[in-house]
Amino acid sequence: MPQTPRDPDRDDSPLAAIDLGSNSFHLLIARPGPGGREAVHRNKQMVQLARGQAPDGPLTEAAIDRAAQCLRQFRDLLDQYQVQHWRAVGTEALRRCGRQPEFLPRWEQILGGPIEIISPADEARLTFTGLSSDPLLRTHRGQFATIDIGGASTEICCGSAFALQEWKSLPLGCLAIGEQFFSHGHPLSAEAFSAAGDYCRKLLDGQLETFQRPAAELCLGAAGTMRVIAELLGNTGYDAITADALQQLITECCRDGELPAALGDHLRWDVIPAGIALLHALLAHLPGTGLQLSDRGIKEGILHNLTGQTLPSASDINNTNIL
Repeated sequence: MPQTPRDPDRDDSPLAAIDLGSNSFHLLIARPGPGGREAVHRNKQMVQLARGQAPDGPLTEAAIDRAAQCLRQFRDLLDQYQVQHWRAVGTEALRRCGRQPEFLPRWEQILGGPIEIISPADEARLTFTGLSSDPLLRTHRGQFATIDIGGASTEICCGSAFALQEWKSLPLGCLAIGEQFFSHGHPLSAEAFSAAGDYCRKLLDGQLETFQRPAAELCLGAAGTMRVIAELLGNTGYDAITADALQQLITECCRDGELPAALGDHLRWDVIPAGIALLHALLAHLPGTGLQLSDRGIKEGILHNLTGQTLPSASDINNTNIL
């Protein structure tokens, strides 16, 4: 079975993490190597599972079919790399479908094993664990915050040294916000950004009222939407993303009326503008002077959880390919 317990001291076979996110599906295949697990293959598919989904509503048939097509490709890759141990998890878009979505057995048959729809608490824990392995933390000894913007929800965590202390899962996602405030193919406007920002800030004011913000100087953002935003800012990955920089980007978006065509129509008209508005609102609520982009996230957390191995030390994570 895909999730059969694995003895890390005896088993050197590859293993995989599968993240069925609300915007993108991810497959990460890794194998044991010097100092820890090393990534051997990554695959990302822009399934956009939550596109067209109402709050607490079913997925569209088109989204279900896109997901099935992606899972067939993932199954082929698992076979190609001879992966016997893997874990597949679904997040907010699947949580909204209820306890037993009727399409789930079909997906599991395609993939060849179970798909687990995890709770918001588990999603936050796995994401925080994955981000905790980032080399950016090799010289950081204090508390830090993490942000993971998804298609249908956003997870904010605070803690230190793989110890999650506070978390919050917010019903704010770039697909949902994008469909509500930005019109596909229509010029980006100051009115749309203002309405989206006001909506996010109002919800954050209520949701984060009891959130215990630690004195964290470092804030890490999971790759995905934030990587695209960083590239739009001309960020090399080492510079912090700040609220001022995002405000300037919003101004440029309103001036030009659009984002670069290279992003694709499925992102540039609604998803990424929504992500910019949401991240701009989030940074006002979190400690520190900006956000550092990470290439880690829930996938790496799944791998740690799957193996049950000791998490890497600060010296182990100097190698950016060690997971």
